[in-house]
Amino acid sequence: MAAVMLFMAADDDVAKKSLYDLLDRRAAEIDKKNIVHDELTGLIEDPNQRAEDVKYFLAEGQFYNTCVLDSILVSLHILYKKMSVIRSLFKRDRTLHAAIMLLEAKLYEDARCLWLINLQLIGAGFRRRSLDITSNVSDHLPMFNDLVRARYHYDDDRTSPRLGGMIYYNTLKSFEDYGDAIAMGPEASPVFILINVAGRLESCPPDCITDCYDRCYKLQFLLLGIIEPEFNHMVAAVNLNKRWVLYAADASGETHFQDFNMAAGIGDMVVHLAGYVTTKNEDSSSLD
Repeated sequence: MAAVMLFMAADDDVAKKSLYDLLDRRAAEIDKKNIVHDELTGLIEDPNQRAEDVKYFLAEGQFYNTCVLDSILVSLHILYKKMSVIRSLFKRDRTLHAAIMLLEAKLYEDARCLWLINLQLIGAGFRRRSLDITSNVSDHLPMFNDLVRARYHYDDDRTSPRLGGMIYYNTLKSFEDYGDAIAMGPEASPVFILINVAGRLESCPPDCITDCYDRCYKLQFLLLGIIEPEFNHMVAAVNLNKRWVLYAADASGETHFQDFNMAAGIGDMVVHLAGYVTTKNEDSSSLD
């Protein structure tokens, strides 16, 4: 299946809606056929698989300056493939699940396109063959709105119990020192926590955060900023359980995985986003 290009329609809004529906249908067919990204599966399941040999995303495509979006997509894709409780959660959101299905079929440009259309991050010039999608992490967080039950904002009054559920409130308080936290899953037992760190930390956040109910949330991925004199860049460090890998683009623009020693720290890189998943009932697919 060839990736759909965006420069073929006359009216932007109509074209984007039509293209979204087309990509959504394509994702549904992929799901029905149970198509999977075998190389990524091998990277996750086989600790002896050379990370550098796994090909993921295209160096060239319709979009450029994609490092933030790509880092988010690869992190979520690995998390989806690793954990059944995350698969169950993501299936509750039409666009998020469809984007993952497109990634499973290696339709990377289609996955980017669907995501960007849903978030309205493609403007009036979206029909051009080459499109700059420079963005910040916060631009992409609305994708999770339909899965979010509560938020805790770093700069808000810590004493204000304005969150609906006391259990949620107490759980999110455990994350408040690291950034703006959003929790997804059942109100009494959220399963997926995103922390918009936004450079507030001088080091890596903890490997495990335990809430007041003694539930451990384990660090699954980090989005890390690299600040250079010429440009800023975003990469993803992802937990494969038995090892960590770094997903990044090199100087030529070619993307690749490489083994990453988390124990040695993140060096001069800056944490922008952290993803945590509860270790309770890790093998369960139920969110009830």
